[in-house]
Amino acid sequence: MGEREEGRADGGKEGAGAAEGPGGGVLGFVDPEKGADHYVRRYVREPKYRDWFHRNYPGRAFHRGIGISEAEFERIAAELGGQEAPAP
Repeated sequence: MGEREEGRADGGKEGAGAAEGPGGGVLGFVDPEKGADHYVRRYVREPKYRDWFHRNYPGRAFHRGIGISEAEFERIAAELGGQEAPAP
């Protein structure tokens, strides 16, 4: 079992489908039909997912990678309730 992000045809490997450089647009693993809430929920609640992201996209802000602002990330994380959001 390798560096996989569930549901990805390309296995979610580093740089797979990534736009531009480290500060570029939305990353290739993001499915726009799932919405930002899906990704923020996983990032906040699943340490393995969070570790996967940082291992594969070092130095990249999570909120930028999924195409939202830091404020939007914080709002969604707060709506999850009862859990402190890790720094994006």
